[in-house]
Amino acid sequence: MKTLLTLLIITQLALHAKVINLSNKQAKNWQIETRQATLSNSLPIGNYMLEVSTPPYFLRAITLAFDAQVSQLFVAPYQSIDQGAIVADVSSPIWIEAQTDMLSNLISLKEIQTKAYRKNRLCKEGIIPKKECTSINAMLSNANVKLSASKAVLKAYGADDETIQNIEKRLKITPTLSLHAPVTGTITTLNAQVGKTVSASTPLLIIQEAGRKWLGAFIPQDVIPTLKKHQNITIMIEGKSYPATIINFSPIINRQNQTRHVRFILDEDVELLSGFRTQATLSIPTKTRKIPKKSVVKSEGDTLLFIKTKKGYEDIKVDILSEDDHFYYVADNPSLTHPIVTTSLATLKALLGESDE
Repeated sequence: MKTLLTLLIITQLALHAKVINLSNKQAKNWQIETRQATLSNSLPIGNYMLEVSTPPYFLRAITLAFDAQVSQLFVAPYQSIDQGAIVADVSSPIWIEAQTDMLSNLISLKEIQTKAYRKNRLCKEGIIPKKECTSINAMLSNANVKLSASKAVLKAYGADDETIQNIEKRLKITPTLSLHAPVTGTITTLNAQVGKTVSASTPLLIIQEAGRKWLGAFIPQDVIPTLKKHQNITIMIEGKSYPATIINFSPIINRQNQTRHVRFILDEDVELLSGFRTQATLSIPTKTRKIPKKSVVKSEGDTLLFIKTKKGYEDIKVDILSEDDHFYYVADNPSLTHPIVTTSLATLKALLGESDE
């Protein structure tokens, strides 16, 4: 009776610990095989359609503050151009008028400067009243303001400092205005044609600077909780990996397919063209274990797999983080350093007294 009671206690403890002791012969007869769980440095998120775009701060437009006729073009669409290079010469009555105003203000300033110099000397000698010097100095200050304002207008019209200095030095009007590239890059849009008038509301051209690209994808809402802003992501495109970072999420959900737009920025400038659309695999760089799908069983709502230890075959509960066609990805833990069972899972479940689901 005492021996029977001892056996019952041992059996209950074994079931509680969920350890199955089998001899090598029994394991072979039941065709139980094991393999090591593969350590992975990434957690796949899924395959999604991505579209490449250029951040707006890498796009520079050359515009005019007035309607102008294009006299000469020095560039063509998709041409690379260096900062400071001349892209076009344009002409307009407004440009001529602005130069005329500046020269008129310049000449007026010089006349007042001459008078102010003479009167200030006379004031120091006490020959004329000081109020005359006060008056002429006020006129001089006003003339300087007018000249500065007229130069600012020329600059707003697209003239650079060198052009304004040449007009001022030569006291001569320049019939055309040369427009210069503000940055180094590639011309993506050209709206100008020689002999045609370009409206002030239309960019003459748009230059795309070299720089990191944006990638956008519509991600299912149920996947979004695994992602967060500023998280590092690996994007696999056509067999090549690109490190990227999540920069923002759309604040709304697409009602038709329950997805949200997620924007990534590549960590470096790569040769991906704006407008390019392709299927890509997204993954989070983190340590996980790859478990063959055939090694996983369900039991009372839990996801289980069996490992082989010195004690025997044990079942452990795992949380599936992601999956692909052949593997489940689970968080790495010390238990998964043991070999995992890949066959005869139903037999092991039956030995534990559990029904197969």
